[in-house]
This record gives sequence, C-alpha cells and structure tokens, in this order.
Amino acid sequence: MNIFLIGYRCTGKTTIGRLLADLLEYDFRDTDQVVQERAGMSIEAMVEKNGWPFFREQEAHVLEFIANQDFGHAGQVISTGGGIVLDPENRKLIREKGWAVWLKAEPAGIIERLGQDLNSQSSRPALTQSPIYQETVALLSERNPLYQETAGFSIDTQALSPDQAARQIQTAFEKL
Repeated sequence: MNIFLIGYRCTGKTTIGRLLADLLEYDFRDTDQVVQERAGMSIEAMVEKNGWPFFREQEAHVLEFIANQDFGHAGQVISTGGGIVLDPENRKLIREKGWAVWLKAEPAGIIERLGQDLNSQSSRPALTQSPIYQETVALLSERNPLYQETAGFSIDTQALSPDQAARQIQTAFEKL
C-alpha cells in the first residue's frame, strides 16, 4: 500500500518519509524531486520560465505515474509537494491509491524551518507576493481543509523529532 505524506512546505515530508520508508522497508519517492529530474531544472527555474500552472500540471503527471507503480511485495512512501492537494483529481487519486498522512506545523515553525533550509529558494520559490508570514498563514488557511479532506491520519511534526514522527506514523499504519 502507498503512504502519501501531505502537508505544507517544511513540515517534514521528505525527511520523515525517508525514515518511514526505512522502517517499513518500502521504497521512497518524492514528487518534487521527480518533477525536477524530468524537467532538468529546479522548481524555481520551472516556475520562473513557465509559471505555477505548468508546474502543477507536471506535478499531477508525476503523482499519477508514481501512484500507479506496483512493486508487488511492498508499497511506497511518497512525499508530495505542499500544493498537490489544490487539484481535486490529485486528492481523489491519493485517497484511491493509498493512505494519506497530513504532517502539520504552525506558521512560526514552518518559517523557522524555511530559514534553516539552505535549498529553500530553489526548491521552494515564493507562492505569492506577500511577506512570508502572511503568505504562510493565508495558504495554510486555504489548504488545511484540503489536507484534512484527503488525510486518513494527521500528526503535528512541530514538537516531534523526525524519528519520533516516523515511528508514530508506522504505529498508526500497522493498526490499519
């Protein structure tokens, strides 16, 4: 079974996803990484050249491709981009093809993590023209209901280490 990690940027989807995949002996996939590999450029360059709608289209193609891969013996842990839930078809596909875990954090924690990530600019370009705090609060307000609609489980990653979060997700998954 696929496990999709959804949530806003810098909530730990990639870091926790790698740990969870190791715990479960699953393959790990990151939709943002696959989009960048296929395009041969960073998300920042892609958005600058072609705009956000183009990126979202590429993201949807990658999600469908990854979600439909069959590894037989085991599933995949799939880290998704923070805006993947904006497309109703993506939300539907995630629910149909696996179990979604919503990784949550407060705006202040997200902004702190953004500032600590040396690759933030190229992998996480600005989504609006607003200052980062206002952007984060506004987009969380828009996206949180979509994350909630999609997720079968949620976890607040702000007060947990990545290992603790991965183990809590593993425990919940094994109870399904």
